[in-house]
Amino acid sequence: MHLTVEELLQYTDEERARWEQWFRDNAEDLLKVPIQSDRENTIGALVLHIFGSELRFVQRLNGELLTEYRHLPCQHIDESFGFGIESRKALRRFVHRAAAADWERILEFEIAGHLYNASVRKIVFHVL
Repeated sequence: MHLTVEELLQYTDEERARWEQWFRDNAEDLLKVPIQSDRENTIGALVLHIFGSELRFVQRLNGELLTEYRHLPCQHIDESFGFGIESRKALRRFVHRAAAADWERILEFEIAGHLYNASVRKIVFHVL
């Protein structure tokens, strides 16, 4: 079996929509619920982290400066999931513009003091 990037994008888009609807059906205030984490302190901040990580990986792939997203508002569905829509648009733009040779390119980058090397293909599939 072989999955395409487009199939994985579609699947994760559906999952995002399902979770957004879940929050709409079950109370937006759930985004304000505290959690124990090294970095994120609410469910909304964790959701924002998921989308922010996606955006930052796309920015790495494009050689852009990384967006600091942790200060963004995340207590409302439209804020959190709206940010996710924008991060996904950026990923889709990258995927659709990437040439065949781009997928094999190796990037070196640092996250939280750790150095990583990965192909563009691996990074995109990791994000999805």
